[in-house]
Amino acid sequence: MYLEPLLKDNELFDKNRIVTFDTETSDGLRGCDLWKIALIHSNYNKTNFFVTEDLKEFVDYLINQIRKDSVIFAHNLEFDIRFLLNEAIRKKFIFYSAGILTAYLQFKKSKQWFTFRDSFALLPMSQDKLSKSLDVTKKFEIDFEKEISEKDILLRIENDVLGLFEILVEANKFYFKRYSINLLKFMTIAQFSLSIFRANNLKKKILNPYFVEDFPLYELYNNIRKTYFGARVECYDLNTHFDVIGYDINAMYSHVMSIFEFPVGKMRIINSMKLKELSPFGFSDCVIEIFNGKITPTPIRTKNGIYYPFGKIEGLYANQHLLFLEENNLGKILEIKKTYEYNDSEYLFKEFMEKLYKIRLSLQAKKNPMEILIKLIMNTSYGKFGQKPITTEYKQLDCSDDFFEAEELFSIAQDIYAKFEKRKLRNFSLVHISSFITNYAKQIQFNYLKKIEEDVIYTDTDSFIVPKKIKLKTSDKMGDLKLEKKFEVFKAFSPKAYYYQNKNIASVKLKGFTKKFKKTIESMDINTFEKFIKHEGIRWEKYASFKRMIRPTKNTQFIDGYLAYESMSRSFPLQYDRRQILPSLLTIPINTKRIEV
Repeated sequence: MYLEPLLKDNELFDKNRIVTFDTETSDGLRGCDLWKIALIHSNYNKTNFFVTEDLKEFVDYLINQIRKDSVIFAHNLEFDIRFLLNEAIRKKFIFYSAGILTAYLQFKKSKQWFTFRDSFALLPMSQDKLSKSLDVTKKFEIDFEKEISEKDILLRIENDVLGLFEILVEANKFYFKRYSINLLKFMTIAQFSLSIFRANNLKKKILNPYFVEDFPLYELYNNIRKTYFGARVECYDLNTHFDVIGYDINAMYSHVMSIFEFPVGKMRIINSMKLKELSPFGFSDCVIEIFNGKITPTPIRTKNGIYYPFGKIEGLYANQHLLFLEENNLGKILEIKKTYEYNDSEYLFKEFMEKLYKIRLSLQAKKNPMEILIKLIMNTSYGKFGQKPITTEYKQLDCSDDFFEAEELFSIAQDIYAKFEKRKLRNFSLVHISSFITNYAKQIQFNYLKKIEEDVIYTDTDSFIVPKKIKLKTSDKMGDLKLEKKFEVFKAFSPKAYYYQNKNIASVKLKGFTKKFKKTIESMDINTFEKFIKHEGIRWEKYASFKRMIRPTKNTQFIDGYLAYESMSRSFPLQYDRRQILPSLLTIPINTKRIEV
């Protein structure tokens, strides 16, 4: 099995196959009424807009006016598709991490299956940001706390569907002109990015070592995949800080891809190897001793999360990381039990990444906001190599045969569904490449952190927060630093949870954070905020995901059919347990003896 170069497309994706749709609803979760549902499509390059408040009218329009080979996009498919599900007699879904990736629906009056896709999976940023970057129709904002007119609703939904249509057309034209690959053939940006690489930069085929002839080695693949995860997120100082600055590492993962060699070729498994015989291009099941320090280099992945401790660790690690430890006196390799070694290495991405970054800098210099489309390719071009070899599908049962093949059965809105998991390794399933990219990135992050370990307050992947007095060299080169942001007030609580304030306006980085909560805390100083969250906590409601409706909890309330909401809460202060907290609120690494693996 080989990953091979890909043929380029001969012609641009026909925009007459593009349909975009959206729904406009009342803002109240518990009384969610459909105000309008609309779509835009193109016939003979003439744009047609259709809007109604009647779902049956909308379905009739789909059946009678939309081309059979059309792809229907929504930028929040997980939500917008729900209103159509009660009208569909047969349904099938493909999922990704954010929810429904693709939905196939069949309606009563037609034998045709209609294809719906989440455009966010192709262009993963807000429609508002995309419309500004691509200079297309902007969203029309509505203040839902005021009285809303029919004219406002119509203007908002027309702008939404027209803007998304223009985004997809312009983005596809931009990419096709440069790479002769159509964005709209794919379901995700990662699929598309890999295809650009294969069509434009892959010079020769790459062996996939996780097959013996055509037989997939799932256990071996999944074992190597344990080493594939992102760079660290840690809090080093939990005090409140004033006048701090944030630095980013320019295109860190792209930089890694441009300067390092990566393992390719056949794999051999060697038992009990000596350190001096170790090739950097492989992985080893080993026992290592990590020396103590304020910031330690080696992660340990547990059921409770990722730690960077000191002490004895046993596990599978990239060989280049083991050599890095020894060369820099950061740890000692006590035993190498088994090694997975690749027989060759290549600079796979050097030319590809250097070209992309050069194009991006050129567009930035011209103040061309389309540079965001190049950034998307740079950020997503390696993820497909490390993808889980499982595709999850949900299908409404329509015959007894499905029952026996299903992994699981469940019901929503009186419809019976079966869950199917398709396990398949593909030619691009080269997880060792993805793992090496993230391992090299962690190494670069660590090198920067060691230079500022006495002052660093917080780090997240390719960025870190330091006091304003710390001046670091910046440039626009890949791998160098850039000054990203300034904060008048900053306080970290735990990874990816912090308070900050600028110009007397407060905000919070927090998973589950809502606009309504943002308005609540905008005027709070840090002391008021801490008192508020200590006593009140954070409570909010959100629409329940399709997966949550499959397994509802006591906090899940169904409204009607495929609409449900969840009552959510989160309390503070969050308990930070990845490092030991000192009385001074500084943190230090913990001993591996205290970690439950």
